[in-house]
Amino acid sequence: MASFSLASKLPLLRSDHPDDLLGSQPFSAAVKAVYSGPSSKLFNLNCQVNIHSFTSYRDARFSASNVPRATAEIVVDSATEKGEGSGGRLLRVGLVCGGPSAERGISLNSVRSVLDHIHGDDLQVNCYYIDRDLNAFAVAPAQVYSNTPANFDFNLECLAHRFLSLSKFVEHLAAAVDIVFPVIHGQFGEDGGIQELLEKYNIPCVATGSSECRRTFDKYEASLELRKQGFVTVPNILVQGSEPNESEVAKWFTSNQLDTKSGKVVVKPVRAGSSIGVTVAYGVVDALQKAKDIKLEVAYHTPPRFPIEVTRTIREGASWLFRQLGLRDFARIDGWFLPSSTNSFFGTTDGNFGRSDMGTVLFTEINLWNGADKLLISSSFKERQVSVISGTNDCLNLQGFDDLEVIPCLLAPSDGRSSNAGSRTVWSLSYSLVLRHTVEEVLDACTEATDPSRASLTSQLRKQVMGDLMEGLEKHRWFNGFDITDEKPVKFSLQEWIKHAKEVQATVILTVHGDIGEDGTLQSLLQAEGIPYTGPGILASKICMDKVATSLAVSHLSDFGVLTINKDVRTKEELLKNPSLKIWNQLTSKLQCGTLCVKPTRDGCSNGVARIHCSEDLAVYVAALEECLPRIPPNSFSKAHRPIEMPNPPPKKLIFEPFIETDEIIVSSKSADGLLWEGESRWVEITVGVVGKRGCMQSLSPSITVKEGGDILSLEEKFQGGTDINLTPPPPSIVSEEALEKSKQRIELVANTLELEGFSRIDAFLNVDSGEVLVIEVNTIPGMTHSTVLIHQALAEQPPVYPHLFFRRLLDLASDRTI
Repeated sequence: MASFSLASKLPLLRSDHPDDLLGSQPFSAAVKAVYSGPSSKLFNLNCQVNIHSFTSYRDARFSASNVPRATAEIVVDSATEKGEGSGGRLLRVGLVCGGPSAERGISLNSVRSVLDHIHGDDLQVNCYYIDRDLNAFAVAPAQVYSNTPANFDFNLECLAHRFLSLSKFVEHLAAAVDIVFPVIHGQFGEDGGIQELLEKYNIPCVATGSSECRRTFDKYEASLELRKQGFVTVPNILVQGSEPNESEVAKWFTSNQLDTKSGKVVVKPVRAGSSIGVTVAYGVVDALQKAKDIKLEVAYHTPPRFPIEVTRTIREGASWLFRQLGLRDFARIDGWFLPSSTNSFFGTTDGNFGRSDMGTVLFTEINLWNGADKLLISSSFKERQVSVISGTNDCLNLQGFDDLEVIPCLLAPSDGRSSNAGSRTVWSLSYSLVLRHTVEEVLDACTEATDPSRASLTSQLRKQVMGDLMEGLEKHRWFNGFDITDEKPVKFSLQEWIKHAKEVQATVILTVHGDIGEDGTLQSLLQAEGIPYTGPGILASKICMDKVATSLAVSHLSDFGVLTINKDVRTKEELLKNPSLKIWNQLTSKLQCGTLCVKPTRDGCSNGVARIHCSEDLAVYVAALEECLPRIPPNSFSKAHRPIEMPNPPPKKLIFEPFIETDEIIVSSKSADGLLWEGESRWVEITVGVVGKRGCMQSLSPSITVKEGGDILSLEEKFQGGTDINLTPPPPSIVSEEALEKSKQRIELVANTLELEGFSRIDAFLNVDSGEVLVIEVNTIPGMTHSTVLIHQALAEQPPVYPHLFFRRLLDLASDRTI
């Protein structure tokens, strides 16, 4: 089923006992050890609003932050444990994620965020996973830090405890946990499925009950309910069956003043998540045949940029609707604000709530789960977005340590007017600003927060929210009050910021991906002032930023099993001036290969990295450089490929290398270990983290990435919850234990030769027989998002090193370094 609806026209730095490194671009944080009193309980009311649409949250519960973190573990019996030193009983929380829908990957993002926020000495957290066939498993918390459910789906029987049925699973929950926190998006989560099972066994559950879920999950039924409750709604029609009635749909178009051939409508599944399967169609025929998904790029403004009267109407409507529908704990209500000039379509609808002289407020959807970790990326700024995610992840994992004060800071992108790094702008950020989706949103919010008129509006709205919440909650005995005030961001020049960092004896956590964060510039500025920082020093950063210099620095290690890839460097001007066929012949002759890999000499991650099969492919790539394209569209070359994100501005120099062929590793249920690998090529691509002090770096367990759709991983797939599968550690069916240990020793040799320290990531090819490594590149500030494979590697250690302890270790290494 699908429905059609009208498309509208419409604190600062610190550190002492620090520990944490990340990897990213314009994001850095500083930490100072402080002695603090008992952790305060905070309530974060988050109202998200788009310029033309709004999203409202209602949350009736509160969670503590800045408290010590409890160890999460699987519970397989009903034993009741006591909190050490507290004399009280542990609250046993069951987190249930996954599910059968396409949104189960988003569910992993959400459950990670919940894990990062609910922790304490009085909590015991147990994780459970529902696969696409509705089989239930008890899983280690480490599994939910996987890039995608596919990382462990194929091996669940070995990694987790499987329950014989959903009934047995719920019986276990009744004995093993005190309350269940479902984090399942879409089917079985938002449609009331899991809630109904829990209700049968009288198991307390966070969020709305099953009957209310069923009523609100169906978009068409929800729209009827909204209309019944007196709200203005968007005209819509329900289309069912494989052969819908075209004349009926055409009649609906006409009645709503839409051209039957070109009228613009939104088509969406009736029972799916807020963006799953949503598409825009034009005319009756297109609307009936449209099946292609679209992805929406959204900007959130908190507080909204509406007049205060409109904001009040939205809040009142969302609150009233929440009560009338019997929703519980929290929900996200989506809708539109249509100014008076654009709401002519809705003049004849039955609802009255939300109408005013300024325009009309329409509620369109009720979401009982919102993706807690959504990131909407702008194509030319991908590394800086990874930086924000890394910095946010860093803050969330360190906030539980009572002896630390963590203050996130944002290095704004260069405006290009000055080459002096010290004049760059740095903002210190509040907690709420860190949770914005993109660098651009954070910067906009900083500007608004320091604008007197916007600050006044924010203050006024905050007082209203505080007053309403106090009135509603003070009748509860458990309510002790709260404070949702937010410190204003503070603007510095980079030079001023470094001076302040020195004054407060800060340790700086660098997560500035690429740019001055990885080329030694920031390291030089900090080191000159004696300020400890995470990651390698000046010289190591400079060398590793340059892929050619990195290769030369380790080229003498071939006798020790460390190999490098032959390279040829060409300038952009040379490529533009000469015929592509001439350059192609020169390169293939010199490098003795038939397929090339091209990449910028000094850019991070996958930007500008492409596989070139012929001179025509090279001509397409050079044209993209000349035209400063943000990306090369998919399948522009002679063989199929994914979109290729290009650096901006285009690089001055590029490296050409022989493309290293590796055999495809396929996830398959037909194999005993769930994997198929021909193994004709004895090389596999690995990525591995190294941690420690200079000269004593230790290798984590390498990861093999199973690339399911192309040759080169995109930036999102590396760091933002992509679709590719990481095998950590490499399975014995592919790499022997002996070869694996030899490869780790050689990776450590590379790290120590380059004088790395703190934490870095090394990408290489591994010979599965000999353990030899063929070095690709070294990243001195790798991305440290929830989805990065390096978190998986720390969790694969024995015993597992959970993210908050891993980040603390990195911070301690930075504090102990000699500047």
